[in-house]
Amino acid sequence: MAVSTKAWSPKEFSVAIAEETTVGSVDANWKMIEADGMPSLFTYGDIKSTEQRQNSSYRAVTSGDIQSVANNATSEASVSGFLDTAIFPYLLENAMGVEFASGKAIVGYQHNPVSFAHGAGTSGAHNTVALGVQGAQTQSIGDTSYVLNGCVCQSLTISGNSNEDGGRLKFDASFITRTPPGATLEDDNSGHFGGTPTDYTEAYLYMSNFTEIGRFFGKDSLISAFSLTISNPVAFLGNIGGASGTPESYIRSIPALEVTGSCTLKYDEHNEDLASAHKALTLSGTESGFYLGSDSAVTAGSNTTIQADSTGLGFLCNHIIITDLSLEEGDYAQWNASFKSVQAASNALLQVLQG
Repeated sequence: MAVSTKAWSPKEFSVAIAEETTVGSVDANWKMIEADGMPSLFTYGDIKSTEQRQNSSYRAVTSGDIQSVANNATSEASVSGFLDTAIFPYLLENAMGVEFASGKAIVGYQHNPVSFAHGAGTSGAHNTVALGVQGAQTQSIGDTSYVLNGCVCQSLTISGNSNEDGGRLKFDASFITRTPPGATLEDDNSGHFGGTPTDYTEAYLYMSNFTEIGRFFGKDSLISAFSLTISNPVAFLGNIGGASGTPESYIRSIPALEVTGSCTLKYDEHNEDLASAHKALTLSGTESGFYLGSDSAVTAGSNTTIQADSTGLGFLCNHIIITDLSLEEGDYAQWNASFKSVQAASNALLQVLQG
C-alpha cells in the first residue's frame, strides 16, 4: 500500500455540544462551538493492557499477551474557544453541577451535590452533556466523526481580556465520561450527530457585558483581565454495563469543588493594602470578594446580595483569599492577583448570572 498523498486540514474538524435530558443519551439539540483549534479526544484511562502472562515458553511479551480491556475505562476530551450565549448555560451548568433557575446558577453555602443515575430521565446539562466532532467531509477518504455521551466537565475556565480578541470571553473545558463510545469509534460523516447542529452564533459574550464597576476584595476596581476556574471532579459508581463498564450513578465534587481565579487590576488607593491581605491570607470582609457583572445592587450592597434576575451577565464570589500577588508594569501600575473563593458566613461560593 502506497503512502496516501491526501491530508485533512485541522480547520475541517468542528465540534458541538448537546445537553442530555436522559443521562448518557444524546438529544438532537447540538450547539456548535467556535473552537480555537481541534478538540483533544480519547485520552483513554486504563483501556489497554500489555502485561506479560505467566508462560514457561517465553521471556518476552508475545502477541497473545496483548489485550484490550475496556471495562470501566474512561474517555477524556478537552476543547477551548469563544464563549457565546448558546453554549454558556451548557458549560456553566455542567461544570457547577447546578441548574440555572431564573437566569442564575448558585453553588451555595455548604454545597451538597446530589448523585444521579445513568439513564435517568428529565435530566439536563447540569448532569451530563454530549460532545460531538464532525469530521472532514472532503476527499472521501474515511470516517472521521466521533461522539462521546455521558460527559461531565471536571474543569472549566472562563477568561477575558479587554485588550485581546475584541474583549470576547473565552473558555477552556475538560470533560470525562465512562459511557462507552461504541465498538467502532469512527463513524460515517453523514448525519452523525443525530440531528442538525445549530450554526455558529455571533452572540458572543464580552468584557463590556459587565456594565458595573468591578470589585476586588470589597473595593471598586478597574479590572482589565480575569479568569475564573471551576474544578468539580466526578466519581463513577458501580457498573451496569457488564463488559462495557457503564456506570450506575455519578456523584460530583469528589473530593471537593473549588473555585479559583485571577485578575489584573489598576493599582490605586483603593487596593494599596492587598499585599498585607495576601501575606495574612485575610478573608475578604463585608463586601463582595470578586465581582464582574451588571447588577448595581451588588456593587452598592454587602456581599450577601444575590444578583438580580435581570438581563445581564455576572460572576460573584462572596468571600475570597488572595493566594498570589505581584506588581506588573504597563501603561499604569497594576496588580496581578490570584484568589480562591471561600464559603463563609452562610454566603454562596459562586453565583453566575445569565439573565
